[in-house]
Amino acid sequence: MLTNGTLVVGSTAMSLSITGGTSNTLVPISSDGSGRELVFSGDTNAVTRKRLKIRSTSEKVNASMPSGYNMRKGELTLLVPQVLANGKVEYNRYRILRDESVEITVAQVAENRRLVAQLVLDADTDDFWSVNSNQ
Repeated sequence: MLTNGTLVVGSTAMSLSITGGTSNTLVPISSDGSGRELVFSGDTNAVTRKRLKIRSTSEKVNASMPSGYNMRKGELTLLVPQVLANGKVEYNRYRILRDESVEITVAQVAENRRLVAQLVLDADTDDFWSVNSNQ
């Protein structure tokens, strides 16, 4: 269980180095007015192929909100099929959501992305990401 940790606030850069593996191109398979779906090109099996869903909405006038607009929204969802011992398929789902004020600056977005990246990658959150963790 995560009870405390450390995040770097006000960072100016972020570096991520992934080693090993094989690069896969993300290929679009569908699109609609609010998003699109892409698949990993390296797996041609429709059952086991990983998918990325991208959705976003623009702000709209809403007088009841403090800024007078709805928040900008975005969502990335990674679906990773898991073939079970009985042959059936379940989808492991990893989702990143963002709701941002219409007044947020480019610099604030960059800082917030670095904070979110730390939540995913920092050793302080390893327990959260561990198998059988319910915290």
